[in-house]
Amino acid sequence: MSSTQAVVIYELICLSIIISASYLAPEIHGSPRLNPVIGGLLIGGAQAASLFLTKSPVGVSTAYERMGQYICRLTGQSPSNHSWPSPSPVIFALGMLVGSWGLGKALGLTPVIETMQISVARSMVGGAALIVGARTAGGCTSGHGISGMSTLSKASFVTVGAMFAGGIGLSSILRPFA
Repeated sequence: MSSTQAVVIYELICLSIIISASYLAPEIHGSPRLNPVIGGLLIGGAQAASLFLTKSPVGVSTAYERMGQYICRLTGQSPSNHSWPSPSPVIFALGMLVGSWGLGKALGLTPVIETMQISVARSMVGGAALIVGARTAGGCTSGHGISGMSTLSKASFVTVGAMFAGGIGLSSILRPFA
């Protein structure tokens, strides 16, 4: 099977999932939430734009690594004879924050109220574990889940499967302590 045929088949599978989700999802009248199909199309459009404009796929975990490089540079922990690393990943991460905030304001979206209260300490430990895991895996959920899977990367399929398996397993272990 050629790579073109594989991509077409993958896209048809994704399209069937979108159509199924749209057909089977319950409608919530009066809900100002962004339709998930529109959200998915926007993410796909962002991926296409990123590839076209920057020749690099969508991914955000590099921003954490880059911030670490900046901190090392500013504190004298890295050689000053090297040029400053590109700020592109940090700008992309900030754009995600500002863009999601702006879309929420433009559409009048309200924050989602979570019923499960998670402590700040637990959130910080979880976030740190996520960053370490993302950099160890060579990419984050968006890098592997969106960019890697859209290019049919075997490593990304394995990584995304491992993310789900690890998350499900760890949550079942930690649930009694919640």
